[in-house]
Amino acid sequence: MSVVVVVSFFAKDGGLDELISVMHQICPETRAFAGCLSLKMCVERELNKIQFFQEWETKGHQEAYGDWRMANGFDLVDPLINGEPTVTYFDVHTTY
Repeated sequence: MSVVVVVSFFAKDGGLDELISVMHQICPETRAFAGCLSLKMCVERELNKIQFFQEWETKGHQEAYGDWRMANGFDLVDPLINGEPTVTYFDVHTTY
């Protein structure tokens, strides 16, 4: 069964549009990564927040991607965010 992963980032004040731009640059690599089934970026402007809703074949696929991303492109994101991103895993129970 697949997993849905929610990843949340808070942009620094005044930096949301730049963060969105960087995400547009690197997200095609995420979607192309082995095991990635889908990727949606959602923006909550009032909170300077970006959330990704990802579906992966397995938690292991997403963890491998996370390790890879830390070494490949996270340096573009890190200066634009407040704090560490949060990552929450959900096992897919039922699909309708």
